[in-house]
Amino acid sequence: MLDPNFEAEAARRPHVGLCPVGVPDVPAPPASHGAGYRTLSGDADALLRALNSGEVQGLLILAPGRADGAFQLQLRAENRTPEGQRLLPVGPSVARATVPVPELVRALLDRQETAEVVSAAAPDGAGALFYGVLAGLDDYRDTPPVGLLRVPADASPDRIAAAAAACAQAMGRRLAPLPRQA
Repeated sequence: MLDPNFEAEAARRPHVGLCPVGVPDVPAPPASHGAGYRTLSGDADALLRALNSGEVQGLLILAPGRADGAFQLQLRAENRTPEGQRLLPVGPSVARATVPVPELVRALLDRQETAEVVSAAAPDGAGALFYGVLAGLDDYRDTPPVGLLRVPADASPDRIAAAAAACAQAMGRRLAPLPRQA
């Protein structure tokens, strides 16, 4: 039986932005997957605009990780470029991830994936992007969930997509539904 409210409820579902950096693009999920997500690209300013405009209510950056097969959730970002210079002349030296890390780890473990939480920030483009977004978040609004998931170097695009979808759903469960449209 078709649910007459399905489309209305789907429109109220929060969206998480996925930003692949150096990994395969992640296809959009079917509408039946709970919290939706969409793929984003661009620099920190473009990603902040998507968060601030309400286009997405959370952000998960996907980047290459180690070759040992484990997905890694990075807890913090450092104010440095891949060359070791300060990314922003003024700003904290470290910014902490705002995603619900334990829930994302649980979502990955539920998919039979190996997951770890890492504190050390890698000095690469994804780490610089992660810091730029965290440091640029507005102080006056509720902080949206922003995280960095490092994917195994040997992961297939399907495995990356499944892990990203699981993490997006875990993030979406913590987000309030969008307002009803009149």
